[in-house]
This record gives sequence, structure tokens and C-alpha cells, in this order.
Amino acid sequence: MGRFFRLVVAERHRHSGQLAGVFVAAHGLLRSDVAPSFERIELEGLLDWFGANLRVPRPVNGRAISWFKGTASPCSRRIWELA
Repeated sequence: MGRFFRLVVAERHRHSGQLAGVFVAAHGLLRSDVAPSFERIELEGLLDWFGANLRVPRPVNGRAISWFKGTASPCSRRIWELA
């Protein structure tokens, strides 16, 4: 069986109580206006790429937590750019 990984930040997701994943953190950063404009453009580009190339997990109880296969797929390689 393959290994899976999940990248998180040091804050809790307000609904699940789990450590927030990098997608939640990235969207929060965009909403906060903290990131400089050049970082916002790069961040938006990465999120657009994932939107077009990553199948979104089906929410369970209104929540979805993304795990990545440890194989060298394009998504598992690009997530490190987002982190």
C-alpha cells in the first residue's frame, strides 16, 4: 500500500478542529491582504493550477481534507510550491 501525506500549518481549522491544510491557509492569506502583490499573483496561479488538475475530495459532514499520494505525481510535486 502506498503512503499518503498532508501538509498543514500551525493553526486549527475553525470547523474541524484539525490542523488547517495548506489550501485553507492559502485562501485565508488571499482574503487577508497580508501577502504582497507579487506573492498573491503566484499564489492565485498555484491555486488555479490545482483547481484545474486536482480532483476535490467529497466532503464528509460538510468538510474535506486533502491527502496526497507519496508518488511523484504532478499534484504531489506542486503542493510543495504552495507550502
